[in-house]
Amino acid sequence: MAAGCLTWGLVRREWWRPLLLVAAMVGSTLLSLAIKGLVARPRPPLDTMDVPGSETTQSFPSGHTIGAATLLLVAGYLVASRRLTARAFVVWIVAAVVGIGAVGLSRLYLGYHFLTDVLGAVALAVAVLGIVTVVDRLHVLRGLPPGEPPPRWRPRQDSNLQPTD
Repeated sequence: MAAGCLTWGLVRREWWRPLLLVAAMVGSTLLSLAIKGLVARPRPPLDTMDVPGSETTQSFPSGHTIGAATLLLVAGYLVASRRLTARAFVVWIVAAVVGIGAVGLSRLYLGYHFLTDVLGAVALAVAVLGIVTVVDRLHVLRGLPPGEPPPRWRPRQDSNLQPTD
């Protein structure tokens, strides 16, 4: 993932969005580990696991699911926010749902997590996406550095503001 972000930064000659993706991934991992330590929920019984004993950390939230969901949601947002078309939005949503669903279902199929572990991980990834969205929009409102592509959305003017002379 870091190599992909480095390549993205070098090819596009911009650093904000790749660094934001790295920060989101690191942040979601730290958040997941902190919550695992606080909740300390044990994994499902060993006899339900496909390969018993291969997963030894706590169960809630699913680390694989939060990682995949954060990557797909945040990377999709960072790309779509600069080139938002109906087609790009639909592709982003479909790819995210399929990818997150595949990872989440695999964790359930293998018996390593409960359904609530997977759903909690997705909810946390959505929260991380919300934080990234706010941080990115504040960055855009403060002014973009040269070479960074402008967003397809425009900041709205408050209709109550009157021009001053």
